[in-house]
Amino acid sequence: MRARSARLSREMIPGDTVLWLPGVAQDFGTVDPDQPWEIVWAHFQPMGSWSLWLGWPELAAGVRWLPSRDPALLARVDQALLDMVAATHAPTTHSRPLAMNSLERALLWLDATAPGGQRVDGRIHDAIDFIAGHLHQPIDVPTIAAVVHLSPSRLSHLFKEQLGVAPSRFVEQRRIERAQQLLDSTSMSIASIARATGFSSQFYFATRFKAATGIEPTRWRRNGPRPAEAKD
Repeated sequence: MRARSARLSREMIPGDTVLWLPGVAQDFGTVDPDQPWEIVWAHFQPMGSWSLWLGWPELAAGVRWLPSRDPALLARVDQALLDMVAATHAPTTHSRPLAMNSLERALLWLDATAPGGQRVDGRIHDAIDFIAGHLHQPIDVPTIAAVVHLSPSRLSHLFKEQLGVAPSRFVEQRRIERAQQLLDSTSMSIASIARATGFSSQFYFATRFKAATGIEPTRWRRNGPRPAEAKD
């Protein structure tokens, strides 16, 4: 595949990922029109936390590129993106948040290869991946620590050192973001969203949601979807 912009044309190889920022014209095609090729793509508004994972090298103004050559890592990225595609076409009201969950996993694994970025311990990436896939279930620090083969104290130290937040706080932030997606994109009841995002009760969910966003879940839904807080 060849990605083009007003300033350059660059040939891509399997494992390359290209990111076009909002408002930038997309222009890509095959080097050999007769050669079969396949891409997996998504148009998305990044959640606030994702901006930390998208500081890839620039190909041109508004175009970023990330090469990934580790076969094991590529397999994880590919699987997450294929899960995203499958979720998008699933006949369920949860298709959009499920797709966003899979896209988040792909971006996490891509971030592990980003040059010049923040180097996050692979076990923390595994922990974030586990959290993203289990937000509907009870998650505590000992459970996460056991999954990534760390002691609870070591896990907490690495989270605060590398992400600037305690594991429990990180889990709650991801629960709130998932709840925002469900409020914006589904007709699920507040009680159902509370259960789907792992909160122990509707009342506790509403309390923590308001503490994080400044408004109640019902008011958030009435106000309608809002732009992601990306900082690209």
